[in-house]
Amino acid sequence: MKKVLIIVLLLTLFMITGCTETKSNTPGVNTKADLKITFFNGGYGEDWINNLVKRFEEAKNVTVEIIKSEEGNVGAENSMKSGYNLSDIYIGESIPWKSLVQSGLLADLSSVYETEVETRNGKQKIKDFIDPLCVGYFYSQRQLQKQEYVPWAMPWTVQPNAMAYNEDILKAIKHVSTIEVTEGLIGTDLKWVSYPKTYQDLLAFSEDVIAFNNNSSEKQALNDTHTYVPFGWAGGINIDSISFLITTWWAESQGLRTSKYEGEGSFYDFFNYGNTVNSNVGQTVDMGVFKQSGLALAYNTFAEYIIDEKGAFKNSLSNAYNTNLQQLQQLFVANKVKEKPVLAIASSYLENEVIKNRYIDSDLDGKQDVNFKFMNIPKLNASSSDILYGRLSDCIVVPAKAAHLDLAKEFLVFMCSEEEIDNFAKDTNGGIRPFNCDLREEVTGTKYSAFTNSLFDVYYNSEVFYEYPMNVTDYAGVSHIYRYNDPSYHGNVSWIQVLNIMQDPGGKTPGEAICNEVTTRLTTTELNNWIRKFKLTNITK
Repeated sequence: MKKVLIIVLLLTLFMITGCTETKSNTPGVNTKADLKITFFNGGYGEDWINNLVKRFEEAKNVTVEIIKSEEGNVGAENSMKSGYNLSDIYIGESIPWKSLVQSGLLADLSSVYETEVETRNGKQKIKDFIDPLCVGYFYSQRQLQKQEYVPWAMPWTVQPNAMAYNEDILKAIKHVSTIEVTEGLIGTDLKWVSYPKTYQDLLAFSEDVIAFNNNSSEKQALNDTHTYVPFGWAGGINIDSISFLITTWWAESQGLRTSKYEGEGSFYDFFNYGNTVNSNVGQTVDMGVFKQSGLALAYNTFAEYIIDEKGAFKNSLSNAYNTNLQQLQQLFVANKVKEKPVLAIASSYLENEVIKNRYIDSDLDGKQDVNFKFMNIPKLNASSSDILYGRLSDCIVVPAKAAHLDLAKEFLVFMCSEEEIDNFAKDTNGGIRPFNCDLREEVTGTKYSAFTNSLFDVYYNSEVFYEYPMNVTDYAGVSHIYRYNDPSYHGNVSWIQVLNIMQDPGGKTPGEAICNEVTTRLTTTELNNWIRKFKLTNITK
């Protein structure tokens, strides 16, 4: 009888346990914690989220579960569509939030944007605290037929995308090129003291790097056996990083707000695709925006710099075409490599990633191999103002079916105070969230690395620009193509194909050939879909 009773008790316990486990896996239900957050464990690491969550738990007396993802998009789309093991918040890169809005899978964040947070200038609504140049990016309609424009995502970080330079080697290179450079870049000993400010400076510097590498007395004095090349770019899976230069040169040449070419529109106007109708139906589109003169000039300039008269790559790594961004970072900062670029494509997370991947001290002597700093893309025209290309692909979203929707919104508000934005920068060694606050040492008192200080110097002394129709003040005036489709300026022509055309433009300039290919493909493939889906009128091809 006792044995039977024990068996019955064990079976009962098993059934209860089994039911509990099944319940915890119910789609959209989270029983392990009061809040569940999935974040991209990328270049910024995880200290920032761990510290932020700890402060939130203490302030709200709740428990938060943190899930690390190695995927940039953190699997947000699949989780929301399946409803399985759903998190309350997703923080990542390239989350397709616009399509998730159309599918009804995201929560409306209006209440978050309307909430006030503490700043150094007193309390401000979050929508007023976010950089006004990008706040509109996250507003959209649920559907074309609905007039309301509300925010569906929040900016996580802004990625300042430009270049970095090896300060040690740059200052060892002697200026021997006959090309004149900007005053103040060359010291009394004829060596470089700062990075190239203009494209002409870049050409001169590249000649000087090649001369330095060619058994120069300056290199011999360093007893340096590395092979140095002027410029490092990624041609592998991160080939889109060449857009750092192309986009910046395009924006400078075309003009950000006011076009420098009559009748073509400015850089910001491009992203509205020629739309002139402030309505949710009948918007116009002009395919000519894909042939802006400034864009063609940017392609031409990049092609001129990295491709020789025979169509081969120059001023580049010997295997640039097959080098991904992580490999490029290693070649740039580590001593235990053979070939090293003196300048390289870089973003704000460069230092964090090379530390995380242990490239920064490759010979394990306890010291940083290379001193490197952030820099602006050299300007095409010396009289142009400094501009900096910022990306908004990093964002935060909340599922419409989040199990703890209200607490998720509280967390978003919590992380948008100026104190928490300062903390994010501190915990990520310079991670920048696009809010109206100054993160520099002289304001916050936080000590940063030389690289981060150079990053802040560029960021706060440049005009940051985004790929957004900034000239439109009414959300309803933003082209549906941009708002719902988000096509790129190179259309459905891949970056590999862009490089291929640069190498062989078929008798045209690279810019003409690329722009023609883009418009031809778009008008024969996607344009008809845009017309039907977005009710476009007055199509100009």
